[in-house]
Amino acid sequence: MKSISELIAEHPALAEGLIRYSFPEAMRLTGAIGTIPKLHANTLRIELLAHLAAAQCCGQIVPAASELNGWIGPFLEDSPVARMEDPPGDVFIGCINSDHGSFRVFAGIFSDGYFWVERLLHFISEKSEFPGFQEAIDTSLQLLRLSDAVAERLRLAR
Repeated sequence: MKSISELIAEHPALAEGLIRYSFPEAMRLTGAIGTIPKLHANTLRIELLAHLAAAQCCGQIVPAASELNGWIGPFLEDSPVARMEDPPGDVFIGCINSDHGSFRVFAGIFSDGYFWVERLLHFISEKSEFPGFQEAIDTSLQLLRLSDAVAERLRLAR
């Protein structure tokens, strides 16, 4: 994988241009493009762009959505990272088992994300005497039920 210094060296104009932008606002924009389904095949480059923006953005300018084209265009087209990506072909479904039930979750590009969510849910479940316990469990279960309902609606098996 690429280090931040390697990304800066490979994309000096982009790295220099990002310095003037506000960190929170730049991250909002780069995070948003990661949710666009037609760009799913570009996930690695989008995440690397987010890391580059996180390392470089230290200004006060709020970037307009139109400026995002100047960042993402060359980065997506010219980045040597492009050859490391695989186009999406399947939807990967994981399963989280807990004392609260079994839930299907969308694994995305992370092969063991559901395992870590399961472990985290187990850890939280053991802390019932801690303040905020019930809220953490309730919120987590709502998200898991939503994910399972989407999988059910799409008729996706575990």
